[in-house]
Amino acid sequence: MNKPTFVCFDVSNTGWQIDYDCVVAEKIDNNQYKLTGIPGYVYGFSSQDIVIVKEQNSRLIAQEVVQRGGHSTFRLVFKEQKDIFEQFKDIALLHEMGCHFDKPLYTMFTIDVPQQVDIEKVIQILKDGEDIGRWEYEEGYVYHPKNS
Repeated sequence: MNKPTFVCFDVSNTGWQIDYDCVVAEKIDNNQYKLTGIPGYVYGFSSQDIVIVKEQNSRLIAQEVVQRGGHSTFRLVFKEQKDIFEQFKDIALLHEMGCHFDKPLYTMFTIDVPQQVDIEKVIQILKDGEDIGRWEYEEGYVYHPKNS
């Protein structure tokens, strides 16, 4: 079994309490990688995007997207970790629609929305949950085919 490759994002100046957000990626060529994990702490990137990287301090650091993969990324933020499990029904609905998730990070849940999933319906579910106080959500990147 091959050791996974990670592409990292420098998030040290973003307010998160970490310096790097690293996600699993597949090498495309010398300095291009396809993100196969879900970026959790960075804006403007999603799973399946192809990015240019630069090696820095023994890490592959993403510089920019060269090709969009058609996915969108959202973050759900809960007041407490137990709230994640209390809202499992809503999260299960998103899963049934075809969304993918990273494991919860403290009180944050990262959602990957593939292109074939109805993005407007996903956004409405996220807005509705926020409106009634179940969570707060934010967009990491929303894919719009005409803008990619």
